[in-house]
Amino acid sequence: MGDLKPIQIALKRIESWLEVRPSSEYESVSEVLKDVVGEQFISGYAIERVTGETVEISVFSVQLLTLFRMKRSQIENRLTQDGTPLKLKLRLKANNAVQG
Repeated sequence: MGDLKPIQIALKRIESWLEVRPSSEYESVSEVLKDVVGEQFISGYAIERVTGETVEISVFSVQLLTLFRMKRSQIENRLTQDGTPLKLKLRLKANNAVQG
C-alpha cells in the first residue's frame, strides 16, 4: 500500500490521543472515577471515605447510581491495575441543593 494521506495521519493521532490512558498514570481515585464514569458527572457524586479496602461514594441521583453500578467492575479493575485494590460502596443521597 502507498503512503498514508495527511488526513489519515491526523486521524490516527487523534485516535491515539483519545485512547484511555494507562491506569498507572492515575494519581487518585477521583481521576479513575472521572475517566470511567465521565467528567461531566463530577457534581453528581462525592467520595465520602477511602479506607484500605473500600471507597465509599455518595451519589445524588438514581440515574447516576445506575451508571455507577453498571461501571462498578470497570472502576474496581482500574483501581486494582493501579495498585489500589478497592471495592466500591455506593449510597444514594439526596442532593442538598434539591432539599432547599
